[in-house]
Amino acid sequence: MSNRFNLIATKLISPVPRKNYVKREKLVKELEHILDYKVIIIKGTAGSGKSTLFSSFVKEKKLSNVKWINLDGENNELFSFWYYLIESLKEYLQDEGQQLINTFSTFMKKDDIFNIIPYIVNELSDGEDIFLVFDDYHYIKDKFLNSTLEYLIKYSSSNVHYVFLTREDVPIYLGELRIKGHLLEIGEDNLKFSEKECLNFIKDTLNIILTEDVVDKIFNISEGWIAGIQLIALALKNRKDNIFNDITVLNKYVIEYLTEEILNQLSSDEKKFLIKTSILEYFNIELSNNILNITNSKEIIDSLLNKNLFIIVLDEQNNIYRYHHLFKEFLNISFSKLNEDEKKELHIMAYKSFKEIGDYKEGIKHLLKIKYYDKALVEIEQNAQNFNGLCYLKEIPLEYLFTSQQMTLQRIFYHFCNLQMDEYKRILNLLGKKIDEPQWQIIKMFKVVIDDYNGSFEEIDLNCIENFNFSDITKAIIYLNICILLLSQDEFEKVIYYADKCDNIGQKNEFISISFFGKGQKAMALEELGQLYEAENTLDEMKDMIKKSRIFSNLIFMYHLGIAGIYMKRCELEKSEEQLVLAQKFSNINQGFADRSILYNIMEIKFLKGEVEEGIKLANKLVEEYSTDAFNLLLSSVRLEYFISSSVYSINDLQTYKEIYENTKENTRIYIQISDRIVYSTVLYLLGEKDEAFNILNKCLEYCRKNKIITYLVTGLINMALMLKEDFDKRKREIYNLIREAIHYSIDNKYIKPYVLKGEDILTIIKKLNDDKHIELTVKEKNFIKNLMNIMHSKNIKHELLTEREKEVLKVLSEGTSNKEIGEKLNISLATVKTHIINIYSKLGVSNRVQAVEQGKKFKII
Repeated sequence: MSNRFNLIATKLISPVPRKNYVKREKLVKELEHILDYKVIIIKGTAGSGKSTLFSSFVKEKKLSNVKWINLDGENNELFSFWYYLIESLKEYLQDEGQQLINTFSTFMKKDDIFNIIPYIVNELSDGEDIFLVFDDYHYIKDKFLNSTLEYLIKYSSSNVHYVFLTREDVPIYLGELRIKGHLLEIGEDNLKFSEKECLNFIKDTLNIILTEDVVDKIFNISEGWIAGIQLIALALKNRKDNIFNDITVLNKYVIEYLTEEILNQLSSDEKKFLIKTSILEYFNIELSNNILNITNSKEIIDSLLNKNLFIIVLDEQNNIYRYHHLFKEFLNISFSKLNEDEKKELHIMAYKSFKEIGDYKEGIKHLLKIKYYDKALVEIEQNAQNFNGLCYLKEIPLEYLFTSQQMTLQRIFYHFCNLQMDEYKRILNLLGKKIDEPQWQIIKMFKVVIDDYNGSFEEIDLNCIENFNFSDITKAIIYLNICILLLSQDEFEKVIYYADKCDNIGQKNEFISISFFGKGQKAMALEELGQLYEAENTLDEMKDMIKKSRIFSNLIFMYHLGIAGIYMKRCELEKSEEQLVLAQKFSNINQGFADRSILYNIMEIKFLKGEVEEGIKLANKLVEEYSTDAFNLLLSSVRLEYFISSSVYSINDLQTYKEIYENTKENTRIYIQISDRIVYSTVLYLLGEKDEAFNILNKCLEYCRKNKIITYLVTGLINMALMLKEDFDKRKREIYNLIREAIHYSIDNKYIKPYVLKGEDILTIIKKLNDDKHIELTVKEKNFIKNLMNIMHSKNIKHELLTEREKEVLKVLSEGTSNKEIGEKLNISLATVKTHIINIYSKLGVSNRVQAVEQGKKFKII
């Protein structure tokens, strides 16, 4: 019996209805309309007949496509629950089933589940009705886990039906389904036997002959509770005396007494068998013989089945069984009374037997029960890739866990993925100075990745990952996290290096998700480096992966978002807008990253097109809605950069930003990115601190040249040229050299955006450069400048050439007012009005007022 078979047999096979079960005609009539309901809830206490009711209904009606999941406390965890859910649905996922399991096992955080649910919804929407049965759902209490199932239910098509067998209310919002009549609820009172059903159950199912008077008493004491009826009837079997004198109501102590009475009627071998195998989640003849060191398990099991005890048949063909939860609970009480050495020996035999058949998970559970933590840790480490059991690391005391760097890292990563930040920080704190020891270098590196925004990889050897016995997938997940940090620290070449490692691991192991997200990190790094065509090629590779694997169809927004950014950098604004529309269409509603990024890009386009008022609104919204400790400086930098370029900033804006920047630098561990430093240098310049502004900007340029960060370098060069502009005559040669250097780095990838953003200010300098007869420009430079001129005078951004004041002058001018009236209305001098009008004529390429107004209307400036 393989591990694969055990997974299916114990978790994903519906229980077989017991022989001669009582047919619940009234309840069956309700269930006959099951296709009308999206959710069916059968709620009742342990032993109330929930599983029997639905499994017998499935058998009687010959329902097909029934996927039954037997849940327990271990499944109250996102990865465990969804692992089994995906396994149960694999046949509907065609060739993508195993890839989906692979994808799920590489999630870096629990929110990633929302990226695959749309795929599952789409795949289940085609075809026949499917019934997903969650047995013992009362074990599932985790709020986030329930939210994922609620999301699945909400978006599933009507051919998918969800059946919950539970002792408690289902913690999922179902109000809308209830209002629409798509929810069927069968409660505990409905499940109770009638007096007639009680009689039929005792006579036909349990095969026990009792007088009508005794049956009446059993019914009254049990109040129709099926397990109670069975307990009393079995306790009465073969007894001559009357037990009713001692029983008037069923409670925990009476149930324990009745269970003991039932056990006392069995042979010594049968009683020992029940008590000793009660520690098993499932058993068969082979397992029982091995664990108990006997040879007659088959005879004992057959005898117990004939006595109608609380044994559930999981698989008739392979003879796999489990005990009813209620009966198992009381058998466990008897087991606890055994000698300690005997209990320990049984658990050890269970561990060895399950390991022998390849069910490592069940084997490890028995080691944990007898606190053999060192042995359990070894088994988890050796079989980490063979079963979904890393959640057991939570049960290993830290003093044992710390003997293994790999498992300590897995435990930290487990808490990180589940956003259990307090727990993972607690472990890091308990490690204390140990992480400074050479053998714990990998933990120190991981601390930097997930906890230290200002940490540096220069101090530690990243190659230490290769020296540890990590699986390829573990390494890839670490690399992806490293990439995230390196991106935030402007280490783009290193991002590409580790992203390629992820891609290679993903391709080697056929883990498409690893390759996909690795390429995503690489594309972002290439874009920042200004290698726009390489970034576009990488994004196209991601797009091809999405086409080939429907699992990732929901992630197509990442392609559209990425390509929109590249088009924007080339100032192909219409194309960029088209891609952003598609990104919005396909982005997941739970994907905050997508919402923030889309808003950010739309804001940029508004400013680049000259729609400044809209741009201001979006920039403010971006800061208001998404500013956190980690993003406050970044978003403030973005907003102010566009405000300055559009001349809509105030002195207060500059001073506020200066405070944010300096507070972040002095009081947090957040890395200050080059883009933030460039904005800061501009702010200092505008506030009159020019020497410090030049000093900071020169350092930025030096860093960008050294590390070939083209986008920041070009922006910095343009800013430097503009800062020197007021001494143009004295520093013309230096300014021209800065512009030519910027153009040099912009040519190959057509990086246009920073020039367009600065508008007329930089265009004036470029025109002078182009017209200077003493400077011989290269053909490439001339072509770039010509293309830049065309773009900046095109329909999309023509009105960007007008300053806010010039737009105001044009608007008043369009009302037929004189120059003097314009000055009075805008509170500016007549000479200033004339200067603005001359600039307007020049920028719009017109020679009179009428033409200026026409052009202003044409380009939606007024």
